[in-house]
Amino acid sequence: MWIIRDIDGDYLESITSNECLDDEYRSEIGFDYDGPKTWEVCTIHLWYYYKGYFKNSGVGTFYNGTIEQLEKEIVKTLEHLLNE
Repeated sequence: MWIIRDIDGDYLESITSNECLDDEYRSEIGFDYDGPKTWEVCTIHLWYYYKGYFKNSGVGTFYNGTIEQLEKEIVKTLEHLLNE
């Protein structure tokens, strides 16, 4: 389990939360079981920022559940991977 940050699908080690308002920024929790760390695994989306077509039309989406809901979603994802 790890935090994945990318911009427009490009995963870079140097990306931090400081770039959260850059075009196409995405932050997710990534899960993988017995395999390589790639972003094509089970993920829970935490934040996504889309610039939009027009100036100042950017839209961000934020995980809107509680900490308890996030914990349940993490457990459910881990159980799914273990039983797959």
